[in-house]
Amino acid sequence: MRTIEIILKHYVCSCEGFNELRFQKMNGEEVKERKTVSRRCGCKAKMILMSMIPDKYFAFFFVEEHNHDLASETGRQFLRANREMNIGLRNIVYDGSKINIGCSKSFFFAKELFGGYSNIGATLRDFWNFDRDVKLFCW
Repeated sequence: MRTIEIILKHYVCSCEGFNELRFQKMNGEEVKERKTVSRRCGCKAKMILMSMIPDKYFAFFFVEEHNHDLASETGRQFLRANREMNIGLRNIVYDGSKINIGCSKSFFFAKELFGGYSNIGATLRDFWNFDRDVKLFCW
């Protein structure tokens, strides 16, 4: 019996390469697909790992330079690393639910308190999820 051993692992940027134009045939004519937003920009950033010892990988080749922004200023607030329901936000949601104030109003209150949506550190969905978890735990 042969065992399959992985020697190299390739990790590339999600913006690597370019989207190719694809055509469909309808009634004998070629029809171009609709344009959609593509994030691909031909980024060359990648990392290749090599296995020298079983279950141990070492960096074999590494290209760090990206030719694009990793996150825009407006999109940075939605990154998972920047989103956290800290104790202050949890108290706002919990106290609001005790006096029958919904998550949307609590989120608007937090926006006024912190000076903008980008300064809250959580999204409305995070507020809803925390409220759901509290209700499941308490009921």
